[in-house]
This record gives sequence, structure tokens and C-alpha cells, in this order.
Amino acid sequence: MDPADFEQTVAIIPEAHAYKVPPMRDIRGFLCAGWKEEDNIFRGRLSVKTMGDSLSVEMIKPDGALFTKVPVTFEDFAPLLEKAHDSSRYFILIVKDQASGRTAHIGLGFPSREDAFDFKVALQDHGKYLRRKEAPPTLTMPTEDLSLRSGQTIQVNIPGMHRSASGSAKAKAVSSFAPPPGKGFASPPSFSAPAPASGQDEWADFTASPADTTSGTDDWVDF
Repeated sequence: MDPADFEQTVAIIPEAHAYKVPPMRDIRGFLCAGWKEEDNIFRGRLSVKTMGDSLSVEMIKPDGALFTKVPVTFEDFAPLLEKAHDSSRYFILIVKDQASGRTAHIGLGFPSREDAFDFKVALQDHGKYLRRKEAPPTLTMPTEDLSLRSGQTIQVNIPGMHRSASGSAKAKAVSSFAPPPGKGFASPPSFSAPAPASGQDEWADFTASPADTTSGTDDWVDF
């Protein structure tokens, strides 16, 4: 089902007043000070509702009965809503008949400034929705080429890493710690060469062969 077929309530104003607005006779605009008590045609709550592209204001009497439903006209994505010149809590809602082109002016007053603000923002937000629907924002991608050129490098500074004069990194923390011995393994035994006997030369003892001691002609010796 199309979401435009659903009616949504975008704002509820607990208390508001509607007036018959006399023709504008002041160059400054509409002045709510000239609205008389006998011109008050409604007192109750307002319900701002949307359905698709349309927005309407329902005037509901204190007993819950619907007093009237006023369609809001938008031109250039802005509601036909004017603020009274002498108060920020009073507005003039301009109702236009699309068939005949005739217009009517309804004065709206709010005892609370917060309620007046909520009512105005509800109408303005719907105008922003119509603008986005008419011209949705486009996502623009950067056209700048961010790829690396030939021979271009990127330098990254890593805390704790120092560079020597040649530019090579030194990992001092790694070389200063020896690996821990394996668990359950004893240290390897140490070996030492036996000390030579007292008066004995460390070099091998060369002795002449007994068979050649008398001849004296052979220069070779036995090891």
C-alpha cells in the first residue's frame, strides 16, 4: 500500500482560538489587537494531519466533536501562513479555494508561545518535505584524484620507534630482553678442561723411538 494513503498526525495543540479576521487595513500587516471577542468563532484543540502531499488543520471542540477541517495551501513550498505584526502567538491562515480561486482569512491565537511555535514548525516541516520530494538532494563525490603518484610514499609515525641516521628503524625494546627459559628445563651443564699436572708441559711429549735411539740417523720421532 502506498504510504501516501495513510493519514498521519504531526502535531496536536491542546488549546487554540480561531477568529474571523477583518480585512487588512494597516500597511504593517495584520494586527491581532483589533480582533474582538465576538469575532472568536472557535475555542478548542488543533490537530495537524498529513496525507501524502496534503496537510490540513482539524479544529476539535472541547466535547471531541469536529468543528471544521481546514486545508492548508502551500506556494513555493511555504504555507500560506502570516504572523500577526503585534504578537508572535497569533497567525493568519490563508485558505484558498482551488476551484474558484477565492481566499479566506482565519486568525489563530495560542495562549502558549510553545504551542504557537509547534504549530508553525509543523507546517514548515511539511513544506520542507515537499521541497525534498520535488528536488531530492544529490550525493556529489569528490573529483580530486587521491591516488599515489609514481615514487610517492606515505610516512607514518609510530610511537616508540626511533630512526638512525641512515633512516632504518631500531627496535631497542626488542633487543634488550632475552627470551625466557623454557618451563621445566634445567640450565645446560658447564664443561671445563682438566688442569695439567704440576711441572708437566701442556704440549705433547715427544719421545724418540726405542729402536732408533742408538742409530741417531733417523730424524723422525714417534707420537
